[in-house]
Amino acid sequence: MALNRAHLNADVGARPDMIRIRRFPQRNAWRRGRVRKWLRASLMSGQVLLTLAALSHPALAEDLPEPVSCYQDSANAKDIEAYMSCFTTAAEMVDVSRTFAGKDAIRAWALREVIPSGETFRHRRILEQGTGYAKTEVNWLNWVVHYTYWWDDAGKIIRMSLQYAN
Repeated sequence: MALNRAHLNADVGARPDMIRIRRFPQRNAWRRGRVRKWLRASLMSGQVLLTLAALSHPALAEDLPEPVSCYQDSANAKDIEAYMSCFTTAAEMVDVSRTFAGKDAIRAWALREVIPSGETFRHRRILEQGTGYAKTEVNWLNWVVHYTYWWDDAGKIIRMSLQYAN
């Protein structure tokens, strides 16, 4: 649509220096207040998102017991050797209703189900903790699950149980 100079001047208050506002309104969005309104709304929603993120932040590494930290770090690194070093020789893994006894069975299971998606593993918080024991809430892929760890005096995992969170 062709606009003549008179039409443009009439729409912007007869100021020839403001002609571009009408032709290119997106160039002057800041002056018109659109960007300021959008920015204000974005900042407000950003504050809400930051607050939600702070409430659901993962457990910090210094908060995690050493065996739990070992498990998380090696899973995230997708390092099967480091992962297996977290367990005793006779360790037992319970994955919902399946039990894997011994390092060989745990290794085969981990290579199949843990290591390929290891970078998605994040402890959210510690639910219970005692001597040689911790129950944590974990983000894993798209799920929230509970991991329960039992470890010996050397800090090696002797038993683990992975269950869906209620």
